[in-house]
Amino acid sequence: MILRNRAITALTVAQLISALGSQMTWLALPWFVLVTTGSASRMAVVFAVEVLPVALFGLLSGTVVQRWGTRRTMLVAEFSLSRRERSRVIIRFCWVCLRLTI
Repeated sequence: MILRNRAITALTVAQLISALGSQMTWLALPWFVLVTTGSASRMAVVFAVEVLPVALFGLLSGTVVQRWGTRRTMLVAEFSLSRRERSRVIIRFCWVCLRLTI
């Protein structure tokens, strides 16, 4: 079968782990805002900001994949996701440090 190829198996496992982490973040961020602020409206804003790019760029993604190719598209997408996740960690660290100093 196709999973006998080690490279494809490694890629599939990496994609599953990445997708799981992204989905957990997608769920956890609005919940975190609700717990820390107690405001459902702020949680809704965070959720809307998360969903809006998917709604806007999801329609164009097929065209991008056809023009760039699957490999290049996947590399660009994973790189941008890693940058986003690193910025979230930095923002969270700064938030914790700020709360500890106040």
